[in-house]
Amino acid sequence: MSNKEDTRKRILRSARELLEEDPRSATMATIASAAGVSRQLLYFHFDGRLDLLVSLSRTVDAEVRTEARQAKVDGAPDAVAALREAVALQGYIKPRINGIAVAIDEMRSDDPAAGAAWEERESYRYRRCLDVVRRLEREGALSPDWKVPVAARLMWSNTGQRAWRELVVESGWSTRRWISHTTALLERALVP
Repeated sequence: MSNKEDTRKRILRSARELLEEDPRSATMATIASAAGVSRQLLYFHFDGRLDLLVSLSRTVDAEVRTEARQAKVDGAPDAVAALREAVALQGYIKPRINGIAVAIDEMRSDDPAAGAAWEERESYRYRRCLDVVRRLEREGALSPDWKVPVAARLMWSNTGQRAWRELVVESGWSTRRWISHTTALLERALVP
């Protein structure tokens, strides 16, 4: 591995650690210091804080949303099992990306590029919810009261980072409890 790749990985690792501790205090200066690099070198690798956060987000996504984990959703024996696995997967991912998500979310109001990065992440997650709900419909497991896009949007909103954070981080729920209650809520709402 080249020295450039080592430095980039060290920066991303330091940023991740700082964001997990306190997303608001993970500035470019504190990240550079934690990584043992100058701010100039940090800006050589990343155009700015958003570029670093998006790069880190993609790195962490690749680590946590593995093919094997996604296969549990896609290869579930039936649509209701796929719904359960999809919620469990979100419960696995959320604590691992929380600091990054908080930082990008907070930047959205002032930075259109941050808003676009957030939208990219969320539109991908919505498409995954849509896949599960379409499967529910195909298998006759979706309540006839629901249209697919509306049901997918309900699933998407209830499995979002903010929903997880409000219940787990702010209200003190365990992630296991969040998975259990979110799964039960979605099953009761969507499945006849």
